[in-house]
Amino acid sequence: MPHFVIQEHRKRNTCHYDLMLEKNGALLTWSINDVSPLRKSGGISPSKEFPPHRIVYLTYQGKISRGRGSVKIYDKGRYDLIRESEPLLVKLEGKILKGCYCLVCGVKGYWWIMKT
Repeated sequence: MPHFVIQEHRKRNTCHYDLMLEKNGALLTWSINDVSPLRKSGGISPSKEFPPHRIVYLTYQGKISRGRGSVKIYDKGRYDLIRESEPLLVKLEGKILKGCYCLVCGVKGYWWIMKT
């Protein structure tokens, strides 16, 4: 099973999270404002898709250059891609997030992530 990571990004008084799924030597990436709704069934959170990140970000923690804040790992584990066509369906097996999640594409790179 491939890996996933959720990074917590902090800059001054702001915080967001990046969900990254390992696929074909890269990390498919979505930025999420709040992951707390995704901890319970029926929870939903808006997100934005970004270009894939390099695989080295799977374990990265620390300061971001040019004063862009810091990154720490919020959760990590393995995942199973249940449905590859949109809407994506993944089963996360992390320490915090566990279960099936549906990723639905909206408009202009915006997505909805739902815990099923």
